[in-house]
Amino acid sequence: MKKIILIILILLGLTACKEKERILESTKDIPINENIVFNDYSVETVEDLAAFLVTVTEVENNKPVTITKVKKTFDWKVEEQEKDSYIVSAKYRDSTFKIPVTLSNNRVYTDIGYASVERNDEVYPLGSILPDLITEVQNDPKYQDYLK
Repeated sequence: MKKIILIILILLGLTACKEKERILESTKDIPINENIVFNDYSVETVEDLAAFLVTVTEVENNKPVTITKVKKTFDWKVEEQEKDSYIVSAKYRDSTFKIPVTLSNNRVYTDIGYASVERNDEVYPLGSILPDLITEVQNDPKYQDYLK
């Protein structure tokens, strides 16, 4: 009897892990509304956007790194907030990109305007900074070597 209960618990745990993994992978691939193009690099998905924002944050903090390196070394996590509501985060060094997502009818949805970047206990909401940030990055040569 103990073995059966143990097997059931293990199966339930594996099922929960698969759900979070699916949410994570689906979130990374969500396309953003408008692609953002910087010379040879195009920001097209949530994962691209997360890497772009973290890269800019790192350059601003004198720890420059390329978008490609950030994407390869992200530490992704999914935290359940409430039923069918999650926070997906991508951490690189001291910078963390967080995006709220909702699961509905086995599909993952998000409003990118509610995403944020956190660094050293400061929160930078994406909705309020993204337009100005894009303009700044496009016009400032200090970022160009890292947008690849």
